[in-house]
Amino acid sequence: MIALLLALSGCAPPGVGPPPVPLAADQRFEAGGILTGGSMVPYSEDLRCQYFLQACAGLSAQAYGYRAFFDHRLDVGLTAFGGNTSGFGAGGFLRLWYLDEPDFRLGGELHAGLFWASAGVPVAKQVRPGWWLYASPSVGVRYIGLLRLPVGVSWQPNERLLFSMELGASWDPWGLFQDPEAVFVFGSFTGAYRFRGRSGVDGLPIDE
Repeated sequence: MIALLLALSGCAPPGVGPPPVPLAADQRFEAGGILTGGSMVPYSEDLRCQYFLQACAGLSAQAYGYRAFFDHRLDVGLTAFGGNTSGFGAGGFLRLWYLDEPDFRLGGELHAGLFWASAGVPVAKQVRPGWWLYASPSVGVRYIGLLRLPVGVSWQPNERLLFSMELGASWDPWGLFQDPEAVFVFGSFTGAYRFRGRSGVDGLPIDE
């Protein structure tokens, strides 16, 4: 039974979700996909993750969508994921922004699904028009990565498109889920589309 619960907890998103870059003032929605590759370092055939649902190295994909509420202070979204370093599953997430300035954001986030959950502190800084640097340290109940620190850069060629690249590492110093002597190193690419939607809610015009 313990082994089964650990295996199910292995099914968690490979990253920490959408890049924490603000939508334009007249936008409410973002939908995107994330491709993540990673490996345990040092890699060994004896690592504990070899015995459960996922491998210790490989690729995983994630799709997500979210809506912004309350003048972009709250993001509510859904996600689905699959791959040999994440297992397969789905869940939801919330992001609450304590500071939401034109060139700086700081907030808190919760992600959860079946047998996995995480809490983090997303922060983002605009370094030039269309370019953002961000980080999103988190702690979670997930088989690979009790502690996780990603750092990324996002580029917006226009108001609708967003592209991001991210590097990070996760570690379990107490050995609760992954071997404490190994660090999971990962990189990811995100592509996203941002829009107002067709509902005309919040006093916004319908997006054609």
